[in-house]
Amino acid sequence: MSESHWNFIKNLSQNSSKYQFHLFNHIQVWYLSLELVIFSKNNPSGSVVGQCNFTGIMRGPFQACYLGYNFDYRAVGHGYMFEALTGAIAYVFNELKLHRIMANYIPTNVRSAKLLRRLDFLTDGYSRDYLFIAGRWQDHVLTSLTNYEMKTPSQF
Repeated sequence: MSESHWNFIKNLSQNSSKYQFHLFNHIQVWYLSLELVIFSKNNPSGSVVGQCNFTGIMRGPFQACYLGYNFDYRAVGHGYMFEALTGAIAYVFNELKLHRIMANYIPTNVRSAKLLRRLDFLTDGYSRDYLFIAGRWQDHVLTSLTNYEMKTPSQF
């Protein structure tokens, strides 16, 4: 892991009121991904309380990835995922130099809609039968956040 990876985790963990964060790089045959795992500061060796994943990191002319996240229902509604994603998105844009992050949510998921709006994601569209979740194909609202500071791709 690079020094910037460690500094990102150190700063995010120090600034968090309740959680500590761990960052993992996953390189798989079909794509590169980044996973931020969230543990309680009171029990850092305990169970995971949340995670966010930047998957399908694509280089070349696209310079984009997908964002997925989840959080323990007992910790929802306190702004912790907003806190984690704010730092993680800054890292993805500033260190990984990506141009776009895409995040999609089920239309009835009001919490995700509010979180993504608060993070300045814009709605790109609506996709019917997008993902197979909970035993059925479910529609999704498609959103994205663009890094307008990035003028040209850094890697091809």
